[in-house]
Amino acid sequence: MYIKNRQELTSHGYKREREAALNIIDYALKAADPYWATKELVHLDGRILNVGQLRFNLSQRGNIYVFGMGKATFVVAKALEDILSEKISGGIVIVKRGQAGTLHRIKVREASHPLPDRYGWRAAKELMTMAEMTKEGDIVFCAITGGSSALAPLPVPEISLGD
Repeated sequence: MYIKNRQELTSHGYKREREAALNIIDYALKAADPYWATKELVHLDGRILNVGQLRFNLSQRGNIYVFGMGKATFVVAKALEDILSEKISGGIVIVKRGQAGTLHRIKVREASHPLPDRYGWRAAKELMTMAEMTKEGDIVFCAITGGSSALAPLPVPEISLGD
């Protein structure tokens, strides 16, 4: 539940109507939550990985990697770890400084937002190096969410990070 003071809000007035309104708000907030949206989209049924309408037989696939950048990327990666756990071979997500938590199979790197910094540049280089190691048959999840241009700056050589 997203509404913390539900009891207080439904203790007076039109209680039934207030409860219905709060249920609608709770449902809308859950639908917009990247963690729950990922959990709704990605399912594991034995060796079959379901991603929306797509089906992957993990017996016929290589490694599973998770990459991402953006302010909502950590919770997407957390949901994928909760679903796939040890089936994830690795990955890296770049998040806003102060928003990092612990992941077990995916590296977490922090960078500055809204202004890019050298930590984001290093993390973007690390992500690219890791992504280049993927092979045909691997499954790659890539979450690109808001703020990714500042969190993972990788300008062409003619443009400096300061530019």
